Amino acid sequence: MKYKLLAVLLSVCFLVGVAIADPGYPGKVEPVPSHEKSICPVTLYDDSCSSCHTMRVRDDGTPYFGLKEVEEDSWRRYPNSDTKIIDGKGYFYQDVISDAIFAESMRYFVWKGIKHVVIEINNPGGGLFDTWRMVGLMRHYEANYGMVFETRCYGMSMSAGFLMLVGGTKGHRFVSPQATLMWHELWSIAWLKLETPSSNEDEALIMRNLQNTVHQWMVERSNITKDELDAKVKRKEWWMNGTEAVELGFADGFTEAK
Repeated sequence: MKYKLLAVLLSVCFLVGVAIADPGYPGKVEPVPSHEKSICPVTLYDDSCSSCHTMRVRDDGTPYFGLKEVEEDSWRRYPNSDTKIIDGKGYFYQDVISDAIFAESMRYFVWKGIKHVVIEINNPGGGLFDTWRMVGLMRHYEANYGMVFETRCYGMSMSAGFLMLVGGTKGHRFVSPQATLMWHELWSIAWLKLETPSSNEDEALIMRNLQNTVHQWMVERSNITKDELDAKVKRKEWWMNGTEAVELGFADGFTEAK
């Protein structure tokens, strides 16, 4: 008799415990919905889980909480946003002419032992002396580290950007057939500058010397003569597309073949 009474009391205690634990008693305790369950074994679905997980969608359209997609080289600490290493090659995107950014990226590639650097040029122009420094650095790393500098243009390479395209390692300069390229006489811009006939003559001599230096260098890296080049840009801009650049020897082939 006392065992029956004990069993009854235990049943009552159990039911009371359920009632206290579940305000919806009497009734069945509902399981936690599957979409609210944690799938993060480390953070157990607390707020910090969003650092490695995000809401994604399966092929069948159903949402799920999964790992974020990250770039395979996201662990690298690049010197700037224009620099990448992909499959053992260095990639540098040049939309502005800055010898400081360029030098910083090339030092990084040397440090990482990169031997082949792809420079994509999409640039409307810039300073001559910055460009000369970048071209000089390419020749330095070619001679001392055995590096190859592949220049590419898919969009535009104008003025100093055109010099960078031509300045790539010979045999490794590529353009899209429809790319836009342009070269012109050097420009000098000065504001509120006092000038005299003598100063104008001196400046003209300096500019002519700089122009001759650039043109002699370009002739050595193309199929055009200096007289032809001088005539093409005298008091005007010389525009060409990628196909013409390859025919003239300013580029070595087309990007579509890469």
